[in-house]
Amino acid sequence: ASLFAMVISTAAFAAEQGSAAEATAMVKKAVAYLKANGKEKAFAEFSSQSGQFKDRDLYVFVQDMNGKMLAHGENGKLVG
Repeated sequence: ASLFAMVISTAAFAAEQGSAAEATAMVKKAVAYLKANGKEKAFAEFSSQSGQFKDRDLYVFVQDMNGKMLAHGENGKLVG
């Protein structure tokens, strides 16, 4: 299945926000982690509130091509 991953920002204050460069770096790191560890481990790590893919207002989420949420670094209740 094709997957789509994105990092999004939600904080209101600039000091609490990650930069575009940091978001891009996180996406690249997430892709490498997925390739090295497989979907199951990667999606669990992406969804972890204390994991390496949550930094200030930046987090990874993954949806399949039908819009089903497979991982969400900010709100795990959205997965499924």
